Amino acid sequence: MQSPTPYLIAQTFIYGFASTLLYTVANSLFLTKFGAEALAHIYIGLALFVPAISFMYSASYRRFSSALIGLLTTAFFMVLCFGGWALETHTSQIWAPYALILGWNAYFLIGHLIQGDQIQRLFNVREIKKVVPVIMSGVIVGSILGGLMVTPLIDLVGSSVSLLLVTGCLLPLGFALQLYTIRRFPALQGANKSAPEKREKKSRSLQSLLGTRYVRLILIYGACYGLAIKLISYLFMSAAQENTAGPEELSSLLGLAYSVGSAGSLAFVLFASSRLLNRFGLGVTLAGTPIIVAPLMIGAMASLFMADQSVSLYFGLVVTAFLMTQTLDSGTTTTAMRTALQALPVSERSLAETAARGLGPSLAKGIAGVSILLLQAAGTDGQGVILIFAISICMCWVFASGLLHRDYGKLLLKTINRRALGSYGMEIVDGHTLQVVEQYLESDDVRKARLGLEVLKEAEHPSYQVHVMNMARSESPLLKALALKHIEQDRLVEALPLLEGELAQPSTTAIHAASLRAYCSIREIDAVEKVLPALDHSDLEVQAGTLVGLVRYGGISGVLAVGERLFALQRAADPRQRMLLADVIEQVEQPSLAQLILPLLQDTNMEVRERALLAARKVRHPRVASALVEALSDSQVRSRATMALSEMGDVLIPILQAALEEKTYPSTDVIRILRAIGDDASEAVISILRRSLDHTDSDIQTQVFRTLRSTYFRPSRQEKTFLEKLLGEEVEHGLRLLKAQLVMEGVPALAPLRRSLEFELSEQRDRIFLILTFLRGAELIIQAEMKLVYGDSNERAMALESLELILKGKVEGPVYTFVDTSESVQNRVDKLDQVFHSPTYDRDTCLLEICFESGSPWSSIGWIRPWAIYGAWHLELFADGEALKPILNDSNPLIREVARRTIDALESGTQAGRLARMPDSALQAWRAPTLLGEEERMLITIEKVAILQNVELFAETPDFALGAIAAVAEERHLEKGETFVQEGEQGDGMYVVVEGEVHLHAGGLTASHLQPGGILGQIAIFDPGPRVVSATTLKESRVLWISTQAFREAMADCPEIAHTSLVVLARNLRLVAEQVDHLVHSS
Repeated sequence: MQSPTPYLIAQTFIYGFASTLLYTVANSLFLTKFGAEALAHIYIGLALFVPAISFMYSASYRRFSSALIGLLTTAFFMVLCFGGWALETHTSQIWAPYALILGWNAYFLIGHLIQGDQIQRLFNVREIKKVVPVIMSGVIVGSILGGLMVTPLIDLVGSSVSLLLVTGCLLPLGFALQLYTIRRFPALQGANKSAPEKREKKSRSLQSLLGTRYVRLILIYGACYGLAIKLISYLFMSAAQENTAGPEELSSLLGLAYSVGSAGSLAFVLFASSRLLNRFGLGVTLAGTPIIVAPLMIGAMASLFMADQSVSLYFGLVVTAFLMTQTLDSGTTTTAMRTALQALPVSERSLAETAARGLGPSLAKGIAGVSILLLQAAGTDGQGVILIFAISICMCWVFASGLLHRDYGKLLLKTINRRALGSYGMEIVDGHTLQVVEQYLESDDVRKARLGLEVLKEAEHPSYQVHVMNMARSESPLLKALALKHIEQDRLVEALPLLEGELAQPSTTAIHAASLRAYCSIREIDAVEKVLPALDHSDLEVQAGTLVGLVRYGGISGVLAVGERLFALQRAADPRQRMLLADVIEQVEQPSLAQLILPLLQDTNMEVRERALLAARKVRHPRVASALVEALSDSQVRSRATMALSEMGDVLIPILQAALEEKTYPSTDVIRILRAIGDDASEAVISILRRSLDHTDSDIQTQVFRTLRSTYFRPSRQEKTFLEKLLGEEVEHGLRLLKAQLVMEGVPALAPLRRSLEFELSEQRDRIFLILTFLRGAELIIQAEMKLVYGDSNERAMALESLELILKGKVEGPVYTFVDTSESVQNRVDKLDQVFHSPTYDRDTCLLEICFESGSPWSSIGWIRPWAIYGAWHLELFADGEALKPILNDSNPLIREVARRTIDALESGTQAGRLARMPDSALQAWRAPTLLGEEERMLITIEKVAILQNVELFAETPDFALGAIAAVAEERHLEKGETFVQEGEQGDGMYVVVEGEVHLHAGGLTASHLQPGGILGQIAIFDPGPRVVSATTLKESRVLWISTQAFREAMADCPEIAHTSLVVLARNLRLVAEQVDHLVHSS
């Protein structure tokens, strides 16, 4: 495919040329009409206008593609140029120069943002570092030529105002080039990734970031820089106006100055910037511009007090100072600030840069404008006082540079240590930064040494190879192994003599194995004969190193040499040999090894199987992906299989298509496959997901939505229409849930049903918010949802207020009513009824509808129907079991199980009066009246769930998650006086008392008594350890036994178990801590 670089260079060239012409004509017209004194108003206006433009761009970026924004921006400034020319030549309006200057600043800002976005979309991180200087050189060359062409163009068109026509005619060329580039490179057409939805890590706010001393110093540095530059620019503009006659001459001077400044900047960046940074370090570079400009300002001030008041000397010094700021801006100030910012973690860098280069300069412009106005109002000698002010600011600039440089090294060490540099790594362009990195390279700590090498490698620093070679000669085996790994990865030919020495006299088996791999990586096919004897080495690690080296680097000869050995390992009776093969496959990372790993994925030895699943992540092959999907049905390896699937990439496409469109997999497996996709989905995967927006399974549809949201999906107009319709249907279903919740109040036997309805309401709210993220700004909706769910009362009120502002109209208005929990349920129902006119329920009708209408909206909700069947039976709404028999054919096994037990209860005559035997359990009447002397019935799933609902540890756990626990809970009958837990024995599970009474004792002392609903050993299911008490039954009892292994498998399959259980444990731990703190303080 053709490189996009030439197209981007052409775009930036036109951008530079047009922006220079616009700059010269806007400033010359303004100075001619209003004089330099009026620039103060422009500076104040820019202080407000530039942040507003930035905000508008960010808001537009979240809603529209950057390609469209770029095209509209170019079209707007095309209209601005032609409109400005028309106003200046055909009307007496005087405000056009104001609009042109503000327009130039907006064009300059948005142009740079669009160019940066295009570069990020078309190139990877490593390519960006190389192409950015080349592409941005187009801006500088365009600026130079634009400035030089001002005078010839004025001679050609007759006036400086007519340069607006030239600019306006040039912009359509840029528009056409943008459009062609967008169509030629589809990556530019994708949705903007401006609002990541990951919730794991909350980024810091600007306010909290400014609490950091280093960030405050960066802000002060940026403010001093912006203020000094603006004051010098004012002095230059004022002097230029006084020393030219007419707008044409002024335009020529401004164009020439802009051209010379751009040329000087380019020359300085190419030939002096890096040398200055390497030779004098970051400190001098930070302070370079004020150190050079301040003497020029002092000289200009001195010229004002000369006897003859030399105008030409003053003018020359001011012009020189202005040109020096232009020349040194990119080479010193910008480079030094970028270097200083890399000491911050990547998560904070962008915000800090916004403060330094956005907030700081904007604040400086406002201060400059206000200062000039105050001096004018005071009637002082403007130029002299402004010179003194500018010199003072330069001194502050130098002081801020010193403080920033002093803190840079310490913070950089912390950031490297936290591995917070991010994917863009670090630029090592000064000696001070290199010294900081070398502190890690000289450490005996292998972790620090690894970080140091990674930083040097990422920065492509020339000393990287030297440090690797020095580390390879280290006496430390760990450091030597680290160096050998880098030698292998980078195939450093210079290391061959060292490797041959290691192979001749190996120091350790680990070093021997690493040396074999590194030697094969360098010699490739020529290494086969030399390393082949190492296959017979007694150590498995050395064998693995040889196999990996030959298969990965030895070409066909290497594969043929070890092929028989690989298949022998696959068939080996010793599990260690099979695990060795799995390790080799993982390290080789080649899809061609799929045939070798497939039998290991079904190995009878669990250790081998788990090792093979780890290796499968590196073997992207369709057959391996299919085997991983099959492994999802095994709870023991499900989590590892899901993790391996997440790294399959586009290999998953046929499987995903079959799962969603051909429905060849169970819904639970489809959801796991969708979760495995994550946020790194290709366009082909996104296309399949888009076709499944209307999937008939609501759980799968919800997961499709979640996956699409993580890929920054933007719906088409047709998809948006579908989502709006679906949103209305979801709110209407939410209304039914609210009505059901209302009519179920007041009956104890319906408490489980109300709990299930409450959970479904929260799920419905989440689903509605999920759909809203596609219709409204995702970031805003997610923030509002988080505040509603997890915030305090003030945050919830603020969230509702923001939602009220954005959720308007017939489609989205009812959403606000549904999520507004500040209103009572009855009020929300009344308001929603005015929109949807849904039928009114009484309690019994609602229960029977849920039970029997399989085609109703209730039929797809897993736990509401079982609880409704129980509630209807308890309220004696079933005349006999005949009415329930059609439900025995329901597709949901849980429904069938509950219906069968209810029919048995009805046919045996069991009545609701027996609920008194166990008040905390709503299902006691379904079991035998007593355990003593009568036939027992085994608990069914819903009965176990009812029991687990009364366990404090699972108080927050939803029913579907309790169902996963119930599925692994084993029912046990214990005789009176039976000690079933011994103090000191290894805990391997948890007990829940169902019936009876249990005595807990330790060391002959009574600890407590457990009644039905009590638990023992809850810590063991998270962290097995010795039991601290013994447990003995005081009467014949029944318990549920949940083993640690089974509980972990349930958690892997249902993460909500872990989340809700840990919330309860954390809450209890906090209470204990508060009690201890109270006791300590009271004593």
